[in-house]
Amino acid sequence: TKNPPLVNVPAEYRDVVIPDIGYYWIGFDFDAIEAKLASALSGDTDDLGSFARGDDIHTITACKMFNLPSPPLLSKAVHTAPIAAMWRLLVTWQGADDRRRHLAKTCRYGLSYGTDEHAILQARDVEKLGLTREQLLQVGKLYLKSKPQLVAWKQRTWAECLRKREARTFLGRRRRLFPSQQEVNMFARTRRPGEAAREGLNHIIQGGVADVLNLTIKKIIDRWPDATLVLNAHDSAYFSFPEGEVVWPEIRILVEQEWEVTQGTKVRFTSEWRRVDSSGKKEALG
Repeated sequence: TKNPPLVNVPAEYRDVVIPDIGYYWIGFDFDAIEAKLASALSGDTDDLGSFARGDDIHTITACKMFNLPSPPLLSKAVHTAPIAAMWRLLVTWQGADDRRRHLAKTCRYGLSYGTDEHAILQARDVEKLGLTREQLLQVGKLYLKSKPQLVAWKQRTWAECLRKREARTFLGRRRRLFPSQQEVNMFARTRRPGEAAREGLNHIIQGGVADVLNLTIKKIIDRWPDATLVLNAHDSAYFSFPEGEVVWPEIRILVEQEWEVTQGTKVRFTSEWRRVDSSGKKEALG
């Protein structure tokens, strides 16, 4: 979608683009797909279990980072449920807006691809945390210490990217890499990746997401030939259907299928869903 790309239109103006009369849209947005893919590739079974159960992954991560006792509930109900009241009192938990939970969330999204704890300094909205540079680095170290599988997997992946001079998504799509000899020598000496190694790991995760989305789009068009792709972004898409054509909940089953990311490890990429009618009215589906 271009001239202009709809994803580049400021959010406050996107509502001017609505379905034609006689049509409606259904859109999906994969939920934490990059984090799930990274967990599957790195063998982080704890995180995979949490994702599958619908646990509050950021609260669980915060407990690991700050050495807090495990809560009696793992779902988001932990923030308000009476059964967790004693735990909240014990650890002075401030609910979903607890600072430690926010730090864990920032670390998860800021350090997934980073070389070390310094990557948190470039995380989105990190300045809103109100921490000094030294405090941010300390929090980053705590997060990485709580994720040994992720750290080990990244080291293995960077080394393999440099050795093979290519990277492949879990579905096999290849990206050629062109590391300099200086980068190869630096990694052998310091275990710190250069540009080519980082590009390789990014391709494995972000390219894997693109593969899943592209193949899912194709399956939808194959199943409903009169559907039109209205908008596609990194991990989401909207389709237009004629009014009267019922695609829900079959489209959800098709989109949220399991994918075998590694041998023996299957992951279901759940999504958030919306329906938009020709008046522009939006409805959450689920």
